[in-house]
Amino acid sequence: MGIVSAPYQNPADDSLSLLAHIGISTDARRTGGSDPSRLRGYLDIDEKALDTAIAARLPAIKQLFGSDSNGDLLVDTGVAHAIDVLTRPYTESTGLFAIKAGTMDSKITQERRRIDTIDRQLASKEADFRRQYSQMEGAYNRMEQMSNSFNRFQQQNGNNN
Repeated sequence: MGIVSAPYQNPADDSLSLLAHIGISTDARRTGGSDPSRLRGYLDIDEKALDTAIAARLPAIKQLFGSDSNGDLLVDTGVAHAIDVLTRPYTESTGLFAIKAGTMDSKITQERRRIDTIDRQLASKEADFRRQYSQMEGAYNRMEQMSNSFNRFQQQNGNNN
């Protein structure tokens, strides 16, 4: 919450250096100071104070969010600049989120390959089992025919004796 509560240089208006001056805070005003249970990444916005500040001090608010403090024409101070600096290691193309996403994509690709391999192995096993079942069924049918022939032979020989 340091970004939200930190003061920033504001060349347009020295009295506007905190987000709290425009109605954005971590609700420290109502609790009489910082309440650790309230500091969970949430901001409290006093809409009336924000609307009033926007109507009366828009150029100064712009400078609060980002301004050039050293004359090089690059934004180097302000709330938005501080947020950008804080989040850049996570959001750049080589940042933490990109690396994690790349790692997850790689794992997904590996798992898909593994699944494809297992699917091929299962299809091969299924074909082997079908072939074996077919052979077994053929052998059973031949055995059944032989048994029937043997029974007929016995009946014929039994009747002839």
